[in-house]
Amino acid sequence: MFITDQDECIRNMAAETLGRLASVCSSDFTNSEISQLIDKIVTQREPACRAGCALALSYIHSNLGGMAASFHLKTMTSLIMSLAADQHPTVHYWALDSLSRLIDTAGLSFAGHVSGCIGLLSQLYLLDSHSVAAETDASSDLEMQKSTVMKLTQCVDAVINVLGPDLSDVKKPRDMILTLASQFKREKDDDVQIESLRCYEHLAVFMPSYMNFNDYVNTLQRLIDSDDDRISNMALEGLGSLMRKNAQAIRTMAGEELEEKLWDMLDKEPSRIEIKDIFRNWMEQDGLGNCYSWVRRCNRILTRPRKRTVPAYLDGVTDTQVRAVPETQDEEVAGFAAAVAVKEDEAASSTPALALMRWQVRHFAMDLLSELVSIVAHDVAANDGSVAQKALQQAVGEMIKIAFSASTAGEVELRLSGLGILDKILKVSLCLTRGRRTVTYA
Repeated sequence: MFITDQDECIRNMAAETLGRLASVCSSDFTNSEISQLIDKIVTQREPACRAGCALALSYIHSNLGGMAASFHLKTMTSLIMSLAADQHPTVHYWALDSLSRLIDTAGLSFAGHVSGCIGLLSQLYLLDSHSVAAETDASSDLEMQKSTVMKLTQCVDAVINVLGPDLSDVKKPRDMILTLASQFKREKDDDVQIESLRCYEHLAVFMPSYMNFNDYVNTLQRLIDSDDDRISNMALEGLGSLMRKNAQAIRTMAGEELEEKLWDMLDKEPSRIEIKDIFRNWMEQDGLGNCYSWVRRCNRILTRPRKRTVPAYLDGVTDTQVRAVPETQDEEVAGFAAAVAVKEDEAASSTPALALMRWQVRHFAMDLLSELVSIVAHDVAANDGSVAQKALQQAVGEMIKIAFSASTAGEVELRLSGLGILDKILKVSLCLTRGRRTVTYA
């Protein structure tokens, strides 16, 4: 059988194919195949064979679904968990991979096995055979290539999703999950870091009262600057999930540094949808209560200079002195030129203007301002004593200035955004003047 092949790709494809066959064939075929796989696990000691059989069992369960899968759940769970305790890296790595798939597909049916599963995962995390500190050189090399701790983290995350809100009611599994998650967070492996962030994202959804949100927010704020794009994206995803629930509270915990960092990241990559969604969710929650603050925020982004990156040899040199340094490809020569520029007294009469942020970022700020006007207009139409109405009236002058400035910009998109905001402001002002309760836009 191909599921016993030494090649991982062939073995995985064979296991998945067997699972798909079980979903379309009769129950007799499925029972026969499961019996054969169990016999191989019991009698065969070849690591590739045992790993392939574990994969095949998990794929059969994931493809069967329903009552047919539940009938075999107990047997499959006990076998795969026993293989997860095997000392050989190939066996326990793919057994843990199979266990996470089994938990995901079983759903609430796995609830009865949660306590035993979490206890096993805790024991395996402490074993040297399941870490890079394996005894033999061959096992150590395999552990370096295939991170078992990463698979353990995936299994814990799968258990979190199975229990969901019920985590608040089961003390022992909850405490063990929190302990494991805190340990995973300290691991240096990037793959483990990613899965750990996913665990905390789900914990923040299902059991926020048991989490230290200040520590979690600070961790996310630190990791969005990670050199690994996967870690940075996961940190942004977790931050976006938090901002959807209570944006202002998260902003207060993180401080102004988080907002500035997000704008700088968006300036580097204007197509980052995750960052745009964070600001949109924040404005939708906070726009009516702090309308004038959002107008000022958008105005600041339109006039905010880009963050400049200074080479190491220019560290400590002022902007005027940096501009005096001739451009050169030789860092040593440039360093001497910078040192000379520091000693020279330059006249500050001809200082060129700093470059603004990318036009895409400024266009996004204009979009936020336009959405803010729409939100306030709908609130005015629904409520007689709208607080946002007064704030908008106080900011009309500044908004007209922003819109007029954008309507004369060099980029077509900015000009259109500026004209669109002017049109909305005129319509809202006209409706307020006439006392109308409905605001419509062409």
